[in-house]
Amino acid sequence: MSFLHLGVSQSLLKDFQACKQKALWKLQGWKGREADWSMYFGTLFHDVMEAFFGSLLRKEEFDLGAALDRAKQKAYANPNYNTTTTYTIEHYLFLLKVLAEAYLKKYQEKDTKRKWLVVEEPFCVSTSVLPLSLPATLDFRGKPDAVAEERDGLWLYDHKTKSYVDLEEIGTWLPFDLQMHAYVRALETKLSRKFAGFVYDVVTLPGLKQKWGESLDTYRARVALDVEQNPDLYFSRLHVKIRPAVKEQVDREFEELLLEYVEWNSHLRPTKNKQACFYYGKKCPYYEACFGNSFSQLHRGPVFEELVDANSSTNGTVQAKDQAK
Repeated sequence: MSFLHLGVSQSLLKDFQACKQKALWKLQGWKGREADWSMYFGTLFHDVMEAFFGSLLRKEEFDLGAALDRAKQKAYANPNYNTTTTYTIEHYLFLLKVLAEAYLKKYQEKDTKRKWLVVEEPFCVSTSVLPLSLPATLDFRGKPDAVAEERDGLWLYDHKTKSYVDLEEIGTWLPFDLQMHAYVRALETKLSRKFAGFVYDVVTLPGLKQKWGESLDTYRARVALDVEQNPDLYFSRLHVKIRPAVKEQVDREFEELLLEYVEWNSHLRPTKNKQACFYYGKKCPYYEACFGNSFSQLHRGPVFEELVDANSSTNGTVQAKDQAK
């Protein structure tokens, strides 16, 4: 048995590197039922960004209020929602509004003047045309956040939300980021255009805590004021120019990883990496399945669920190919 016919995504390759058993669970369609609410803000913010950049692509006015309403509906429609998570959701929705408003204030004017070619458009590119020297052909799949055309070529945008950002540290490893280079390689094939670089668009969550005896309204007002007065602390865009020598090195690493994945598919040995069972104190959703043969916290779903368009306002949009060339 082999799963090569399904293709492979960067997310799956990341799990494959971390733990072969986890990758196998995902290939079989198993997914965790329990929502990781600590990560959910990133999902909501990403949806708002998708709506914003989709409006830029279509040259339409962006309705932030409508995007926030959709985020609220999505949060409360989450099957893992219960009354104990209401405070968390409401806090996330508050942060979403504050950060989205400040983000637009900082970037909207300049972003409106840029020429956007792709927003959340899923791609599926055969390794035979990338090209890659592999014993079997498979499709590399992904969904870039956005692609803009500048004077020096195309730029790939990747939106991230983080609770802590060390820009110096990110600037050290970002030029060697495997996903960014792999996406560039696939998109250069798909669009028949060269990329000049990529942009790491980072939003940092406020770290301010509610003080003892401080009312919720006062606390939220303090957070909103801090974001408004310190936009550079919360919003950063790191531009990385692609260097041929680095690109060649990372492309070779990508090919070696795909080769390992293809060879693993010949036997699908479910090797467990016990060091990957806990990540930043959080238990892997497949932990009970691995060690207790219990699937009560799992359900079946699409293998590449992360590639399904999350925002009905864009539906994964790309400019017509004759315009993108």
